[in-house]
Amino acid sequence: MHRKSDLLVWDLDNQSDSSIHDVIYWSSYTSSKSDGIFSIPQLIEESADYLKAKYLKLIYEFGEAKVNGKRIIDHLIIRQNFSFWWMTLFAEKCNYSKSPQIDNIIKLMALEQWLQENKYQKLKLVTVNDELAMSVSLLAKRLLIDFEWKKEQRSKPDTSVAKKAFHALPNIIQSPIWLMYYLLSNWPLKGVGVKEWRKTTATTTFVSYLFNLKSEALQSGRYDSNYWGKLPDLMIENKQATNWLHIFVEDGFLSSAAEARNLIKRFNKKKYGNQVHATLSSFLSVRLIFNVLKD
Repeated sequence: MHRKSDLLVWDLDNQSDSSIHDVIYWSSYTSSKSDGIFSIPQLIEESADYLKAKYLKLIYEFGEAKVNGKRIIDHLIIRQNFSFWWMTLFAEKCNYSKSPQIDNIIKLMALEQWLQENKYQKLKLVTVNDELAMSVSLLAKRLLIDFEWKKEQRSKPDTSVAKKAFHALPNIIQSPIWLMYYLLSNWPLKGVGVKEWRKTTATTTFVSYLFNLKSEALQSGRYDSNYWGKLPDLMIENKQATNWLHIFVEDGFLSSAAEARNLIKRFNKKKYGNQVHATLSSFLSVRLIFNVLKD
């Protein structure tokens, strides 16, 4: 197949109708090599191990980089054998909510690999993302490729009247309203797993959101999450007792705090693999609420 000299990088939800460029979709899996249509997510799948290692190496090198002859990790030492570096978003690598641009970093790595393997003279980007445009521009400049950015207008998300009214309120009024909403929606979790937590002998604790649960495991009362992969099973195989502190969020499996409460009780009742489960909301108390309001 003859490749066109120009590449169009398409970062919109709809499909491109371009016939004068090769097209590579930033988020869609749509592809047709015979038509010059390619997919960044598909390229990532094909080079997953390589790109994962490259990204982890990048983060590692950030921490090891020296400033005035001293590693960044060492500049951030809080106490012996502990650096604030390990609490930063760089080290956390949370692309779900805290660092959403991590996905774009890995996509940029895939695009760079693609551009090195396929010689294009011009790169055109269609996106609403200013940061992405700047990054692709720098990449094109480094690879000596002409760059053009067609900026689309960012559509405003539909917001309910109630949310608009809430966000229009001063912060001093928003805060108690939000606190009341949180308490009402999470109160069913109060005390769940706390008794087991106080008796635990485990010295290893994992903290994460209570989602990505595997349905087949839930039916047997066993905790298994796509987020943690094989880690829970490995801890069990090595007879390592563990604590699991969950942050409840509504999803397809758990639509309410009451459902989460029942599930946590099942986890602790089964005592599968010497695990102890609780949620952050399990530790709610009247005294805690008074202290929050007082502060």
